Amino acid sequence: MKRKIIEAFRTTVRSRRNAQDILIGGLLLFFPVVQLISIGFLMKKLEKILRLEKSNVEWDENLKEFLLWGLMGAGVIIIYLAIPFLLMLLSGFFVSTLSGGKILSLFFIRGQVINLVMILFFVLATFIMPFALCSMVEARNLRRAFNIPALLDRIFLVARDYLIIYTVILSLYILSFALIFLLLNIVSGLILAGFLLFYDGYLTVHLLGKVFPRQSITVAPRTQTPDII
Repeated sequence: MKRKIIEAFRTTVRSRRNAQDILIGGLLLFFPVVQLISIGFLMKKLEKILRLEKSNVEWDENLKEFLLWGLMGAGVIIIYLAIPFLLMLLSGFFVSTLSGGKILSLFFIRGQVINLVMILFFVLATFIMPFALCSMVEARNLRRAFNIPALLDRIFLVARDYLIIYTVILSLYILSFALIFLLLNIVSGLILAGFLLFYDGYLTVHLLGKVFPRQSITVAPRTQTPDII
């Protein structure tokens, strides 16, 4: 697995073409709505990796498909992170508002309990979400992203290897957000955010391609555009 991880890192910087993809994707990711094209590009890249296709994804090959893939990918991410986000807001409301700033307040304690539950849901959601995206892309069907029993079955097939990949991916995003929010000023952080996050996504799809157990027989037939339902 160590060799596969190193290979994935090398792949993202191996050619000028990859650098161009990261430059274009990072730039588009900076702009609202247009950023769906960047997400769609990554979904299309993931599809080709899972199907073992060697051809490159072209930025101008099908913008409509990129937008649809981007909308589906963003939707899956938002839905999976919705519960942790709402719990975070609820925890903040209990801790900062209802407790009145009193550490010994019952509301403060409840807020901390909610915060622990939020962390648990966040880890669970981010653990399942990468395979949810892979399943959606593989079948070209949005519903596959929310078939939790099937996703867990896939994960258990490669539990040890995926745990390593998940740790690498999570560490990568934590480091990127730390650079964006802690080490840079607001303007520099916003400018750099698009490139860092797109690079993280670019590397993530290559890492997932190393561990995701493909279906060699029951893969849904490929269509011109992915199915939302």
